[in-house]
Amino acid sequence: MLDVVIVMGIFVVLLVLAGQMLKQKENAKAYHQEIKELKEMISQADRKKEERFESWIQASSEEMYRIMGEHYLGLSQKVYAEWEENLSTMKAQVKNFVNERQIEHDRWVQRISDEDLSTQQKLEMLETAMNQFPESRELHEAYDQTLQPYLKDSSKEIRMRTARKLNQASRTLLDYCSIDEWDYAVKRYNENLRTGNLLMKSHVEEKLASERKKLDQLESAVTRLSREPDNQSLIDEIETIEGSLDQKTIERDPVLLKRLREITGDIVGHFTRGNENEEHQVKDYNKRAITSFREASVTFRNNEKTFKGGSGLVSLTEKMGGWDMNVLHPEVQAYYQAVYQEIFGKLDPEVKPKFTERMLNTQDKVV
Repeated sequence: MLDVVIVMGIFVVLLVLAGQMLKQKENAKAYHQEIKELKEMISQADRKKEERFESWIQASSEEMYRIMGEHYLGLSQKVYAEWEENLSTMKAQVKNFVNERQIEHDRWVQRISDEDLSTQQKLEMLETAMNQFPESRELHEAYDQTLQPYLKDSSKEIRMRTARKLNQASRTLLDYCSIDEWDYAVKRYNENLRTGNLLMKSHVEEKLASERKKLDQLESAVTRLSREPDNQSLIDEIETIEGSLDQKTIERDPVLLKRLREITGDIVGHFTRGNENEEHQVKDYNKRAITSFREASVTFRNNEKTFKGGSGLVSLTEKMGGWDMNVLHPEVQAYYQAVYQEIFGKLDPEVKPKFTERMLNTQDKVV
């Protein structure tokens, strides 16, 4: 590398000197052209004067070239001497820099090889050293050897992080390596890239297997729920499994995605059917309540005198009491209030507490 610098420097100096000589040559041509023009002007003059003029021109030209020769010879020798001196200084500085950098590099290598260092400390020092010497094959090889065991770690997160570190380091070496290390850097980069791709593929397959297992569990729970529609523990289990599903992973696999949609459809269908049954039961409950309230009203009107005195109240309370007001529709509740007020308002004062007590003790009517 230094030899190339020296040759380039000499070439630059020669170009400068050649340029200056060319310029002076052009000036000399212009000078002779002026003389030629003067000669033509005096061509008709006295021949003796012309001869004297010719002699003067000859002497002047010789003196001019002598001065120019001495000037350029001295100039070139001086410039070359100064350039040689500067080049020697530069060479010494470059050698010192190279030596100091190599010494610093070797100190890092020696320190990193210390057996007292933990693996984590060694990795941290290697990363620092590689930042300073990104072209060092020795440091990169040590980094690879230190990280290799982590590619087989039980934790997939650690395996993936290790692969990313190796890929990044091999890319750095590829960017900074010398031409002599190019083939090695390319090979190392491709190997780490291939390792990373294999780990990624394995990681995806593991995630797919995990989601496949969850779907098996979900499908089993939904099947059991169809046989036990009111089993709250099964409903809770289904909600838990659904919450643990990795939607992004499932969406990568068309088969799993189709299966999830089918299971989800079964779940929605189950609860929809359950709601329909519940609505039907509530509606039937309200119908029974209306019928019972109407019968109580008719019975009371037909036997008002008997009930006013407190006799036969049980036939009324069985029809009016025990209904769940939270289940009754607002319209049915209004009808209940109307019938109740009609009956309660016409009872004798001493009968009203007895009627109220019987209402409270009436067995609850369930949906």
